[in-house]
Amino acid sequence: LDTLEIAKPPFTRAVGVPRVRAHWVRPEVVVQVAFTEWTVHGKLRHPRLLGVRTDKSAREVVREMPASPREVAGPERETSAASRRERETSAASRRERGASAASRRARETP
Repeated sequence: LDTLEIAKPPFTRAVGVPRVRAHWVRPEVVVQVAFTEWTVHGKLRHPRLLGVRTDKSAREVVREMPASPREVAGPERETSAASRRERETSAASRRERGASAASRRARETP
C-alpha cells in the first residue's frame, strides 16, 4: 500500500474519520470483507478481510444493501392459517383420546 499512499482522504465525505494514525491510499485495490453490521455512523462493525477482488474495478464498487428477511426466507406459506387450525384440531383430539383412555382405565380398575 505504500505505493498508493496519499496525504488526504480520497472521499469527499470523510466525516468523523481519525486524523491520527490515518494512512490514506488511492482507491485502486478492491477487497472483499465480511462484517457484523453497519453502525449508525456508516462504519463497519467487526470487519474481516476475505481477500482481494480482481474481477472488479474500484469505480464499480458500491455499498450493497442487504436482502430483506422476506427475500431470504422465501415466500410465506399459503396454508399457515389452515396449518394452525390443523394443529389445534389434532391437539384437541389428542386431549380427548387421553381423557377417554383415562376414563376407560378408571372403569376397568376394580
